[in-house]
Amino acid sequence: MTNKKRLPTALICLLLLISVVLISCAGGTDSGSSTTEKTTAESTPEATTDATTEATTVATTEATTEATTEATTVATGSDGFPLIPTDLTAEVIGKGNQILSRLVDDPITVEIHDGVTIDLKYQGWPTICTSADGSVIYAVSSVRIAHVDIFGAIGFTKSTDGGKTWEPLRIIKDTPLDDRDSGIVDLGNGHLMVTWFTHDAVKYLDGGVYQAYRRNLTQEQRDAVDARLGALSGEAALEGSYVMHSLDYGQTWGEPIAIPVTLPHGATLMQDGKTLICIGLKWGTAGASLEGGKRMHIFKSEDGGYTWKFHGTLDTSGFSSPSEAHIIQLRDGSFLAAFRYVVDAGNSLAIGTAVATSRNGTHWQAPVSVGASDHNGAPPHLLELSNGIVVLTYGHRLFPTGIRARLSYDGGHTWEDEIELSRSQTWEQTDLGYPSTVELADGTLLTAYYQPYGKDGQCSFLFVKWQLV
Repeated sequence: MTNKKRLPTALICLLLLISVVLISCAGGTDSGSSTTEKTTAESTPEATTDATTEATTVATTEATTEATTEATTVATGSDGFPLIPTDLTAEVIGKGNQILSRLVDDPITVEIHDGVTIDLKYQGWPTICTSADGSVIYAVSSVRIAHVDIFGAIGFTKSTDGGKTWEPLRIIKDTPLDDRDSGIVDLGNGHLMVTWFTHDAVKYLDGGVYQAYRRNLTQEQRDAVDARLGALSGEAALEGSYVMHSLDYGQTWGEPIAIPVTLPHGATLMQDGKTLICIGLKWGTAGASLEGGKRMHIFKSEDGGYTWKFHGTLDTSGFSSPSEAHIIQLRDGSFLAAFRYVVDAGNSLAIGTAVATSRNGTHWQAPVSVGASDHNGAPPHLLELSNGIVVLTYGHRLFPTGIRARLSYDGGHTWEDEIELSRSQTWEQTDLGYPSTVELADGTLLTAYYQPYGKDGQCSFLFVKWQLV
């Protein structure tokens, strides 16, 4: 039909009608290919055959075009972004509870004071992040002897093969105080920023609220601790929250910079690729001027995390003991925050997660609980995937203990049922959680957390790989 012009639709329909009438008049409703071919040959003029063929071509082309147009329309939402897939399930890749770093059999030895040493075998409260292209995973955690002690230090490692292997963990910061709850973010071109916080020195001395760890020390070690803390004065002996920078992919690190709030999973890079945003409780002398009470404070940095400006607050007064918040900016420019709270004050393991949304990060909708009947948290971490799905991961400290996740298809307004990513081997393992999740270059997800490995008495830095199917 390359030499014919397309006939008007009305003429095509008329010719088709004439063709049908002629065929019908030729008599015959006999079936079979030979009968059909004979009837068509005897009863259909050449013009009708050409028109029928062209009509079929037109109809097929129009149907294909319409289907393609409809598919394109369905794939894009009113906000201009591709529509988010729904009704997905999680599939763990390989086995859960894989080792990222385990120090139980190969501890890190550090000096307490004046030549006295101690072995660090416990890891807690980790965070991971990826490089901009997803080729490198950076990981930090607090290395110590127990859940609470004065020996906490910040350990660092990385993987360049998607988590298959990890560099030996090394300590990048060990202040005289207990360095806890480490977070990390990649700012590009070798610039990494790590966060952590400390408690007052007096809490770790005899009579202090955290003195219990001292029972497991030798007298020489206790004396070394007292000498180490006794040498501190002024702000050096007080609690604080800090950031620290590396400009060479984590090889060397600068000095701590005090910030006003605590950040268990660090700050988040906003959509512009330059601005950092964080949310937390006021902490240390840097946060002394902030309003107290049940409020989370939001800060932004426009110079790579060296200075921070107040951006707003989130009222969490409707929840018991709110703490350990995390915030992200979504692809539409809005913000989503999550925090931990105590569900039942009589059970410290009954922990919940609440979320709140904001268009600008300053004015927030009232926070709501994620799954009011579920006891989970410890604490939440948020991640928006490249397809727009928001992943919330958290620890679950009531039996069966382990790591859980939830998905949101609408920017955190509603959440799907819990997904179990890993489970502890024994029921008594409740010291676990603080997961964080990254999306790798191949679209798979890696969630890192801390808990005992197998039947270990000490906690390790573990991870699980999974995907949405």
